[in-house]
Amino acid sequence: MSSYSLILNKQAELKQFLFNPFLFSGITGHLLISKIFDQSIKSYVNLSQAKEPDLSKYQVFIVYDHETAEFNRGIMIIYPKFSGIIYHIETFDNTLNGDFEILVQDKKLLFIDNIKVKKSIFGGRSYSELTKHIINDHIKTFLLSLGLDVIAD
Repeated sequence: MSSYSLILNKQAELKQFLFNPFLFSGITGHLLISKIFDQSIKSYVNLSQAKEPDLSKYQVFIVYDHETAEFNRGIMIIYPKFSGIIYHIETFDNTLNGDFEILVQDKKLLFIDNIKVKKSIFGGRSYSELTKHIINDHIKTFLLSLGLDVIAD
């Protein structure tokens, strides 16, 4: 398990970022929501076809490396918490499984990565390098675009 943090000057914009799975997954640059879980039929369907969408369960593509277009498929389940949110991610082939938790503490965003990887992937990078890349090159950049002062911890 590893953790990373970013310090911010505002918190109002964070709720929009943290609790919107479409925005969050798009910002990461490495998650693509393809389907949503429909409670009426207990299956994943295209977003427009869901009669009773479960807004916490999604089928996703996980992009490991943009250069090689290496990816995998799996699910993402969202667990809101009082102080943040947990994005649970697991691949269908069980090569990647675990939680990516984001906590808001005062003016600090804390990222706790508890994802386990069963094989070497990610275009030669380690998983911790990929996590740092997502936080520093995607999430931090997005937060800066909102006009937030962000300091990597």
